[in-house]
Amino acid sequence: VLEATPTKPLPAGWRTWRDAAPFGGPSADYRRWRSDVKLWIAYPWPHQAAHRHFAFPVVKDPNWYRDHVKNLHVEPGEQPEMIRELAHEAVAFLEERDLVTIPELCKETWRMERMSPGRQKVNPYFTGGEVISVSFPTDTMEHNDKLMSLRGNNRHFARATVHHELIPGHHLQLAEVRANPDPVRTILWDNATVEGWGLYAEQLFWEGGGFGDSPKATLAMLRSYRFRIRRVIYDVNIATETWTLQQ
Repeated sequence: VLEATPTKPLPAGWRTWRDAAPFGGPSADYRRWRSDVKLWIAYPWPHQAAHRHFAFPVVKDPNWYRDHVKNLHVEPGEQPEMIRELAHEAVAFLEERDLVTIPELCKETWRMERMSPGRQKVNPYFTGGEVISVSFPTDTMEHNDKLMSLRGNNRHFARATVHHELIPGHHLQLAEVRANPDPVRTILWDNATVEGWGLYAEQLFWEGGGFGDSPKATLAMLRSYRFRIRRVIYDVNIATETWTLQQ
């Protein structure tokens, strides 16, 4: 499905592990990508060596660049328009390159809802599928919570989230599942498959240039991976009672 056509080739720099080694082992490009993620996880933030490796600005205070990207958020009330723009951007990127067939109904039927202040304390990022929940500041929130809602969902961080939740992520996958004639496929829910596809969609967009070729895009994607990896470690230790909730 994710394949270029002769008339619409993939952009320069596109890489997946299948390209160089279709019958065994990851390609050198994939190993480099995996090495980058490992390096990012290994270095505690802030760290000048990580900044140099990923071509982030090397400044006296490494926190400056992270905070700079976080502050590139839209004004309060403009989050829905930003999500709409990013969703249309994703569809255009996929269709211009013939990467995947998107049913017209799938493009037309997703919608947005606003996330409650209470829910934002549990999960401050956009969530979704057919319905994408929008984090936004309200007049009932403390000022720091308002800023956290805006800064944590800045345009660069939100790009990966929107693509993960809508198209080509959860919304596209679940739309295809519901249309499958096999009744088992329509009711069987497997979280590893669903979330794995969403993360895979983010990775392909990043590698294919869909997030833009800039350190801001790299920071946003690496931050996304660090968040997921930390969550896996947390889930396993809680489930096995190795950690207490307080820990």
